[in-house]
Amino acid sequence: MNHSITSHPCDNVSLAQLTELAQSGNSEAQYILGRLYNDERIDGSEEDKLSFYWLQQAAEQGHCEAQYWLGLRYKDTPTDMKDNTLALFWSEKAAQQGHRHAFNTLGWVQEGETGMAPDYAQAVAWYRKGAEQSHNLAQYNLGRMYHSGTGVEQNDTQALYWFKQAALQGHCASQERLAYMYGN
Repeated sequence: MNHSITSHPCDNVSLAQLTELAQSGNSEAQYILGRLYNDERIDGSEEDKLSFYWLQQAAEQGHCEAQYWLGLRYKDTPTDMKDNTLALFWSEKAAQQGHRHAFNTLGWVQEGETGMAPDYAQAVAWYRKGAEQSHNLAQYNLGRMYHSGTGVEQNDTQALYWFKQAALQGHCASQERLAYMYGN
């Protein structure tokens, strides 16, 4: 299902109309409202709560982008809404639908970056899924894991390959890693 904002009946509607669509159960309208409130929020504000609410409504209906963004919100928010278990849950839901950004997020979570116990082999597996879908940050992260031998056997050939793939997409840190590796 295509959830593109530019090709949906929610295009060019007022906030009141969008809210009415969302309240009637339209998952795209719910997602758009969640993102709009996310962009206008101050952590802990009413907009922050509305962002969570509308993203949750859309995510529960299987809206892949909403699942991804809800996972990010639960992972990144500095408020009492932070919940690593829910971040993992919603990110996995998005990943099950093939969301390439969710693969990278899950790799990051599995590295223990949210305070959960690290599972480096699982992090590598998630990064690989994103990398194979040309997600430049997942490519960089997979290269980093190969370079350090974290969660996978150390392999500079693989590290160079993945850094190069990301660098070709303009990923600056990958370009720096390549320069360093070729310089040594």
